Amino acid sequence: MSRTQFLSLIALNAVLLAALALVSLSGSASAQQRQRGSYMLISSGVTGTPLSVVYVIDETNNELVALAWDDAGKKMSYVGYRNIAADSMQARRGGR
Repeated sequence: MSRTQFLSLIALNAVLLAALALVSLSGSASAQQRQRGSYMLISSGVTGTPLSVVYVIDETNNELVALAWDDAGKKMSYVGYRNIAADSMQARRGGR
């Protein structure tokens, strides 16, 4: 192995070590800041359609997700999301 190859490998290792230190010492991602949820499921039919809907409420993070089950297509699809905390704040202020 030549001297330039050896120095190149040392430089590459130094860069990789610096990148590893940067990733390890930086703060955690915001998605990791969420608390573990406590969930409640509510099922419902939708008037006028063959769809069944499941409302998933995360009581800890005050969020709601609606999922629809299409029995003909045998698949679940996303219907909507609501931030319950933001909705209640807006309702307290008299907004819609």
